[in-house]
Amino acid sequence: EGSRSNLFIRRGTEFVTPVVASGLLPGTRRAEFLETMPNVTEAVLYERDLHDADEILLCNATSPLTPVILADAASGSSGPAPPLSDP
Repeated sequence: EGSRSNLFIRRGTEFVTPVVASGLLPGTRRAEFLETMPNVTEAVLYERDLHDADEILLCNATSPLTPVILADAASGSSGPAPPLSDP
């Protein structure tokens, strides 16, 4: 669960986080990444973006970037853990 976390996806060398208008928390760590890292941007994200991402990460003010594994609801499989990259 990540009800107090911010989401980032990695596409190649670029990181994307959902826009605040999508209903997420405008977290302090998220704001820091957006202000200081040129390869982090905001965009409207869809479920397919999660499946197509090279990496999915969550973080919050007290936790570092943590990789997310998508579970395949049809098979019950989750696959290998993704690599961890800092934006």
